[in-house]
Amino acid sequence: MILDDVFPPDPRVENEAITLINGGYEVFLFCLNNGSQKTNELINGIKIRRYKFSKLTYKLSALSYDLPFYKMIMRPKINHFIKKNNRNIQWNFKKGTRKNKETKQ
Repeated sequence: MILDDVFPPDPRVENEAITLINGGYEVFLFCLNNGSQKTNELINGIKIRRYKFSKLTYKLSALSYDLPFYKMIMRPKINHFIKKNNRNIQWNFKKGTRKNKETKQ
């Protein structure tokens, strides 16, 4: 799962992750770290990997559909997460939508 915010709290992401875990899936969550959280953590069976970001990066996320800067900053982090966890399916939580995307291996 990919969340472009800090975790916790985000009940919709946690509820979806727990539903997947209860269905027998292994859940890895990419999320952002404001500097006060652990880089790796296990919460309710969710394997969390946090990536550092600056306040400027977070503010750029509001313009992610208009300007390419945010995507340029986040793409290497997301690629690292996918390769490190050897995942081939992504669930992307962005502005209340959920997308299922297969990645090339």
